Amino acid sequence: MRRSIVFILSLFILTHCRTGQDRIRDKLRESVSFNEDWYFMADSIREGLAKGWPMMKLPLARPVKVPHTWNVDTDLEEYYGWGWYQKNFRVPLEWKNSMVKLAFNSIYRDVVIWINGQKLLERKGSGYTPFELRIDGNINFDSLNNITILVNNSYSRLAMPMYSSFDWPNDGGLIRNIKLIKSAPVSFRYVLINPTYDNSGNGIARIALILESMDGEINDNIDLWYNVVHSGKEIVKGNRKIAIAGNRGELSIEIPGIILWHFNDPSLYNLNIAIGKDYLLTDHYGARFGFRKFETEGIRLLFNGEAVRLPGLEWMPGSDIVSGMAEDTASSQKMLSLLKNTGAVITRFHWPQDESILDWCDRNGLLVQEELPLWARPFPEDIDDSLRSVISTQLKEMVISHYNHPSVIAWGIGNELQANNPEIIDFLNALKKEVLAIDTSRLVNYVSNTLHGSPGSDGTDVGDILMWNDYTGLWYSLGERPVKDEDLGMILSGINKMNPAKPLIISEYGLCEPFFEGGDPRRISHLIYHTSVYDTLDFIAGAIYFSLNDYRTHMGEEGKGRLRRRIHGVVDLSGNPKPSYETLKEIFNPLKDVRVNVINGKLHVTGVNHDGLPSYAIKGFKAILKDYRSGTTIELVNMPVLMPGDKFNISFSGQAGGAYSIHIFAPNERELIRTDIVVEK
Repeated sequence: MRRSIVFILSLFILTHCRTGQDRIRDKLRESVSFNEDWYFMADSIREGLAKGWPMMKLPLARPVKVPHTWNVDTDLEEYYGWGWYQKNFRVPLEWKNSMVKLAFNSIYRDVVIWINGQKLLERKGSGYTPFELRIDGNINFDSLNNITILVNNSYSRLAMPMYSSFDWPNDGGLIRNIKLIKSAPVSFRYVLINPTYDNSGNGIARIALILESMDGEINDNIDLWYNVVHSGKEIVKGNRKIAIAGNRGELSIEIPGIILWHFNDPSLYNLNIAIGKDYLLTDHYGARFGFRKFETEGIRLLFNGEAVRLPGLEWMPGSDIVSGMAEDTASSQKMLSLLKNTGAVITRFHWPQDESILDWCDRNGLLVQEELPLWARPFPEDIDDSLRSVISTQLKEMVISHYNHPSVIAWGIGNELQANNPEIIDFLNALKKEVLAIDTSRLVNYVSNTLHGSPGSDGTDVGDILMWNDYTGLWYSLGERPVKDEDLGMILSGINKMNPAKPLIISEYGLCEPFFEGGDPRRISHLIYHTSVYDTLDFIAGAIYFSLNDYRTHMGEEGKGRLRRRIHGVVDLSGNPKPSYETLKEIFNPLKDVRVNVINGKLHVTGVNHDGLPSYAIKGFKAILKDYRSGTTIELVNMPVLMPGDKFNISFSGQAGGAYSIHIFAPNERELIRTDIVVEK
């Protein structure tokens, strides 16, 4: 009888567990959107608390749909203060004996939440990370309930980011999706997957299970069933009994013959896992993961054991002029596609992003360093226990909630602080220690704008990689002397001399208008010169151009209101490419010196896989010959594996006269080369 039950439960997992990060809807666990039917009003004179708004219908409120920010509304574009949200909702009677939670992907920023007039949560300073709120003890089932949320985006010392010290929009509101979730009295809180692999190509998924219970702490043995799916096929399945102590348990799953996740070929696995007691299923969960390694070896950066030098580009989200920081998935994916189409394989995010953005990076092969929103502050005198508590909360929420994303290869603990100060260096060391207490599988880095002046004693050395924002010829000086473009090689060599055992990534470089004049022609010349210097220095393991887009920011020098922005991008606010976008694509293309020749009526494509910056192995690329007029494929050639520096010669056979187009594609279908040619008979 037992074997039959196990088989039925295993089959249930395979057929009913939806894969990916989204929690699934069925009799055990249900997740429904909570985005509809909200009402909003601003409270510029802060009268709502005194007048009892949490216990009554908001006066003069207007309907809005979440995600929402008021800072794109005509009359509130530069309003930083209190905003109130409210809605009525029902919870089904059949949910009564279950845990019921509200899951907020983030609220910017300080927030107080009331359910049916009772204050349940007050949260300050953490505006970009997800959190959940249990409400099953505070609602009326199968009748009307009310939720009221007060949001405050006033500049604050006890916030991340601090005061007005950040270079992106200060958009307040319910800026990301909200879900209402029902789960069993004993259910999953988190499933954290650490995939590793050995030289024989076999993998192990080491899994931390964090459970929660309506009755308090769990210390018991539970039944567990799981399977792992890759490309729609079940690879592994099993069941076992595991011990839970203090709500935590551990599981290891061996997975033979794995396919590595790569930025050119992002191979993803799906874990479906269920728990129960005495063979009664109580909850299940789906999570996506990938096998990859990102590590350092001296001045080299190794990705899946291969020495690489990575081209990168940073996108500044929240710049959609219609939705701001509440931008929808379609707007985000448009910008991410523009980013990836340049050939960039690595990016930074100055603040924690929405789950949907990291899902896109997982599926499309974009390496990510996700960072705490500490930009220029804190100063040493800012750091006290209250600020440390806010920072620690957001750090833990960022790392735990995004732990399973293979695209996230590093955590960032700050950007452009006073990191040549010993107190700030101690602060960074403490932050790194906090990260490693949760996640030892990724690198931890700090991004510096002071390394050029203190190459032997700078805070970026706390990190696993040196990261420096290069604004030579623009913002920087050494003493009273401005740093010129021609100083760049000397500065970089000096950094390497004082830090010979670590790779260096240029974490930002680019031209900011209108503060610096010259427009896109100067942007192009600046881009070409700086990248050409990096190309010749083998200790520079990557360069991340800043930025993809002109971006909205409350400190912008151009425009006002929701159009206040910095002109820093190779595309404009709407995503329209500038000439510099095409220049960036040329620089980031690993295939160089590509030529097409006609020899004895046959087409030959020759070139070389670059061995500077960028530099990585070419695997699984395809060359395709098409009829120019119809677009019909005539011939497809699988390119050989090309290591950096390898030359290639692709021959298309049997071509008569005609007009053709030649294309070279990466495994993820990104086009690297297109050449049109007419062949005479």
